[in-house]
Amino acid sequence: MKNIKNMKNGALYYNTETERSERLVGNINTQRVWTVFHKEQPVAVRLKDLRIANAVELNKYRMESEGWPVKSALPKLPPLPVPAGLSARQLPAESI
Repeated sequence: MKNIKNMKNGALYYNTETERSERLVGNINTQRVWTVFHKEQPVAVRLKDLRIANAVELNKYRMESEGWPVKSALPKLPPLPVPAGLSARQLPAESI
């Protein structure tokens, strides 16, 4: 990337020096920005060493993160109650 005006904080960019995707977290000046790789400390990177990460690089970044794949934020819910006087076997198939 040559122009800092086109870059967005929080976006993933591929660093050609380290050969990995990194998240942009801020700008230092017109030639350098801060990037982080997962939970590491921010590093100053030259703009000329960054380009927009492609889909393969994005997926690799996600796979390298802790806790991937992301588990559902919702807990498993209990089964729905069955109307009084009926058992699950007596209910029509489309309602189960």
